Amino acid sequence: MFLLEDKQIQYRFKFIAGSATYSIMREANTGIYDLLMIGSHTVSGWRSYFKSSMSHRLIGEVSTPIFVVPA
Repeated sequence: MFLLEDKQIQYRFKFIAGSATYSIMREANTGIYDLLMIGSHTVSGWRSYFKSSMSHRLIGEVSTPIFVVPA
């Protein structure tokens, strides 16, 4: 395992209150980011008809590239 600092990779964690999807959209579209990394989860059954996952909604709404890490 390597540390990001050892590889001179800059990263930032940010905590924002409010709706996760809209907060991430707003931050991604107003900030300067090279890449967003987000986790995903599966939505199954009847919920899949009414609610898409946050990662699917973000992919079409932000201009920053997104790396989705499966659960």
